[in-house]
Amino acid sequence: MSETNHQTDITSQVQLLCKAVEEAIGIEQLTRSDFDVLQLQIFNRLHIHISATTLKRVWGYVTTESEPRRRTLDTLARFVGYNSFDHFCQTKHDGDVEASNPILSRNINVEKDLSIDDTITLFWNPDRKCTVRYLGDNHFVVVESENTRLIKGATFQCSLIIEGEQLYLNNLILNDQQPIAYVCGKKGGIRYQFHKHA
Repeated sequence: MSETNHQTDITSQVQLLCKAVEEAIGIEQLTRSDFDVLQLQIFNRLHIHISATTLKRVWGYVTTESEPRRRTLDTLARFVGYNSFDHFCQTKHDGDVEASNPILSRNINVEKDLSIDDTITLFWNPDRKCTVRYLGDNHFVVVESENTRLIKGATFQCSLIIEGEQLYLNNLILNDQQPIAYVCGKKGGIRYQFHKHA
């Protein structure tokens, strides 16, 4: 592929990605004032900071000679439910967009988004609350619990936390009993607050 064709291909894929982001946040075409909102939504969902100026460059509101950085494109692709920009491009080329079922809700991909000792407070109906600390390798320990079977000291594994969806825990160990599977938020899903370890 020639340099010109490669540039055209990247540009068209970036335009498709921008469109996917707009669809995900429910805005048909971003205006200059929308980029501060998008910047905040990206941070709330992925805990990654991209400046409004960088976003404006991707959308073409600020002129630049260079292609957007791969990290920026990967982050935007993750924002709309893909693993990376390459994954987004491959899926589009395969014509299999629907089958990929991207996750558009606020979510935490445990391996990518968490560091050891980060904490998450989970909430679900009726009046359940549980704070867990990340131990690494998809393992958590319960540090506080209100109105739930997930007692302090219980451990479990979990790889993905999606706001508004049920939360599936693997190998939950309570009081040295045999590991069990456990579901939080059967009615209405879970909500969460994320706390980065200082």
